[in-house]
Amino acid sequence: MPLRRITALALLPLIFNGCAVGPDYKTPEIKTPQAWRIETPSNANSVANLPWWEIFKDAELQVLIQEGLSANKDLKIALTRLVQARESAEIAEGAYLPTVGYTAGAYRSRPKSFSANGMHGFSLGGSIQWEVDLWGRLRRLNESAAAQYFASVENKNATVLALVAEIANGYFRLRMLDAQLATSRQTAETREKAYKLSKSKLDNGVGNRIDTSYFESDMLSAQASIFEFERGIAVQENALNLLLGRLPGPIARSNTIPSPILQEIPAGLPSELLLRRPDVRAAEHQVRAANAKIGAAIAEFFPKVSLTAALGFFNPQLGHLLEHDSLGRQGGGGLLGPIFAGGTIYHGVKQAEAFTKETVLGYEQTALNAFREVNDALVTIRSTRERIQKLEKQVAVLREALENTRKAYESGVLPFLPVLDADRNLFSAQLLLNDVRTAELESAVQLYKALGGGWRAGNLSQLVNEKGEITGGPGAKAKEKSEEKK
Repeated sequence: MPLRRITALALLPLIFNGCAVGPDYKTPEIKTPQAWRIETPSNANSVANLPWWEIFKDAELQVLIQEGLSANKDLKIALTRLVQARESAEIAEGAYLPTVGYTAGAYRSRPKSFSANGMHGFSLGGSIQWEVDLWGRLRRLNESAAAQYFASVENKNATVLALVAEIANGYFRLRMLDAQLATSRQTAETREKAYKLSKSKLDNGVGNRIDTSYFESDMLSAQASIFEFERGIAVQENALNLLLGRLPGPIARSNTIPSPILQEIPAGLPSELLLRRPDVRAAEHQVRAANAKIGAAIAEFFPKVSLTAALGFFNPQLGHLLEHDSLGRQGGGGLLGPIFAGGTIYHGVKQAEAFTKETVLGYEQTALNAFREVNDALVTIRSTRERIQKLEKQVAVLREALENTRKAYESGVLPFLPVLDADRNLFSAQLLLNDVRTAELESAVQLYKALGGGWRAGNLSQLVNEKGEITGGPGAKAKEKSEEKK
């Protein structure tokens, strides 16, 4: 084999592989806290390791979450964006391969002199064109597109996690309003009895008109609150239906009171949060995508190397077009590079560098916000649980006080004002207790979301596939069982 050909073959890997210009990606350093502000059990796994159906064990809530994962419009939008990102990555990867095409044509020409003979012919052939990625431009673009795809995967995971949390919170708010409505109705009923008793005394000439007016006023106030809570329930049902992809309407549910979600609140180590939160992981993929575009921008300074080849038939007579003598071939290569571009390439590199810096800052901000959200949720859980204990005792004390003052009033020992005060204080304390119980449930949901819940067990990325089908959780298991029966 001639030395010239051996040398050419030896240089082919170097030519085709080339070198990728631009900075290689390095994960930005994030300063993580050593511990959370609230002490959590150190010997327990993080609640983020549990899938959502092991956190939210309410059967009615599980049905709603499954429905939301199947029909929520925001999640479907995130899935379509994921498909777009995947196709963009496929397009970028396809740029590595040569472009193969075909040509077919017929022509006829006639000179100005009518005495001269014209020319005509027919052609049929194929061509191949390939850009040699000598400077890594295509590799950097492919790296960026792949990172964008993985960012879309994490954005979809973040949407799934946010949807689960929003449905859970919406359900707990609805149940809280149910409890508020029941408290208002019970209070209105009790006050109506007190009013009727006072009115009866007044009618029999042994009562006091002032007492009766106050009892009637408190009765009407409690009755008015019923309409407000009924309005709130309808609005909350509509909001929850929107998350479920439904039209506005009532939501069927039982009368049981939701129990606390988390008995213990192991949060894991702060450093693990960066590996779990889908929004943090998406932000890091955005940094990688932007960093790769710097290399693609730098590569524009260098010439593009392309190889072309063509093979086809040409003959002035169509009947002889495919004969061997009509066959021809052509091959070659070329360079296309800039000499003067008005600074567009230089400023393109600077723009890519500035955008990368922006994504790094966005990544850092997302991480800081993640640490804040976890700490906020831990603080809220602890404070609401302590408040619940005090409020439960207060409600018990006020209920006993109301019973005693009412007996004393009916026996003529006390005036009516202590009865009204005790009743009002009890009503306000009951409503506040319901609010704080809901806040405790919502803070537990927020903690689960802030920790990137379900990232390992249950695998957020596998809960819903690109087609919008539920592939993980109770709904998937039920579907598998039904298919087995078939």
